[in-house]
Amino acid sequence: MIHRWACAAALAAISCQATTLTPPPACAVGSLASYIALGGVGCSIGPDVTVFSFQFISTGFGGATLATANNIQVTPVFVGGADARLTFVSDLFNVATGQRALYEINYQADPHPIIDSFDDEMVTFTPVAPGSARIDTSLCIGNLFAGSACNPPGTASTVSVFHLGIPPGQLTSGITFAPVALLGVRNRIDLDAIRGGSADFRSFSNTIGTTLPEPGSILLFSSGLAIIWIQRRRRPPKA
Repeated sequence: MIHRWACAAALAAISCQATTLTPPPACAVGSLASYIALGGVGCSIGPDVTVFSFQFISTGFGGATLATANNIQVTPVFVGGADARLTFVSDLFNVATGQRALYEINYQADPHPIIDSFDDEMVTFTPVAPGSARIDTSLCIGNLFAGSACNPPGTASTVSVFHLGIPPGQLTSGITFAPVALLGVRNRIDLDAIRGGSADFRSFSNTIGTTLPEPGSILLFSSGLAIIWIQRRRRPPKA
C-alpha cells in the first residue's frame, strides 16, 4: 500500500509540473542577436518545432567587413503544415579579393512530433572564380551537440551547399533519416576570396522536416521530450 501511494504521489507531482510548464514564445522575424537572447527556452516555429540555444561566431581575414548577430536577420516559416524553416539574411555576407570570412550559426531543435529530414539552401549573387561561397551544416541526429561533439547516441552527419564561382554550383542539398526526437545544427559558412575573385551570397535556409510518430511511440516520445524540457527550464542561465 505504501509503495502504491508513493508511486501515485510521484506521478501526480510529475503531471502537475508538466502541466504548469510555460510553452516557448512563437518565433518571429528578428535579428540573430534576439534569437541568441532567448537562450535555452528558445521559440517555436508553428506547433511543431522549438529551436533554442543559438550561438554565433565570426572570424575575418584580409580586412573583411564581418556581419554581426545584430545585422543578420532571421525569418522563421512554418512550411506545408509540417516543416520548420529558418532563413538567415545579411547584406554583409560578402568578401572582396584578398579577403575571407568564416561564420558559425549553431542551434538545437526539439520537435513536438519527430524529425526525419533536413535541407540546406543558398541564394547567391554568383561568386567570381576563384572565389567561393560554401556552407557546411553539421548535424547531430538524435541528440544535441556538446561543444563541437555530437552526444551519443546521436549520429553525426553533414549537409553541404556551395558555389565555386562557376555556374551552377550546388545550391540545395538535403538528407533524410530515421525519425528522431532531437537535432543539433551547426552551420559553418566560408566566404573565401583570398586567391582572387569575390565571394558572396544573399541568404541561406535550414529546413527541418517533421513527421508524426506511430501511435505506439507517441507516449514514449512525449515523455522524453517533457523530461528534456524540464531539464532545459531548470538549467541555470549563463553568466
